[in-house]
Amino acid sequence: MSTIASLAILILILLFWSKNFILFTTYRLPVDSGLVHLSSHILHTIFWTNLTNKKTEPSGALLRQIEKDFGTYDKLKSLMAKTAKGVDGNGWGILGYLPATEKLTVLQCENHEKLTQWGVIPVLVIDVWEHSYYLKYRNRRTEFVDNLFSILNWDNVAERFAKAVK
Repeated sequence: MSTIASLAILILILLFWSKNFILFTTYRLPVDSGLVHLSSHILHTIFWTNLTNKKTEPSGALLRQIEKDFGTYDKLKSLMAKTAKGVDGNGWGILGYLPATEKLTVLQCENHEKLTQWGVIPVLVIDVWEHSYYLKYRNRRTEFVDNLFSILNWDNVAERFAKAVK
């Protein structure tokens, strides 16, 4: 392993465990560095834990922050849906917490290696890569995103949010 690759891995480890690391991509790292897909792994891991087979709704501190930053849960839901549906090609709709501003923010990420907003802690992600919905929805991304809200695990989102604000 080259010195540059070793240094990059050390930096990633330090960033991963630091309080303000939330989402890191390896945009601009050489493809052969082996680190290009780190953000894909992080986002997919969050996505799968953000799903449940029971109906949940935001509550407590998370709901208060949503109302403070977006007005209502319905407004957040509308913005998240619009953002995820509007990804050009493959990518993600992301609800993240930005400690610097103490606010929730909605991000759109095409692909995964292009997201480089430092300091944003993702608490909810919507995968709009075709593989996440093709078997059931074919090319009907809009229908997939609309139906996804009924299986979002807001208890998991609240837990991620609580950790992010500490």
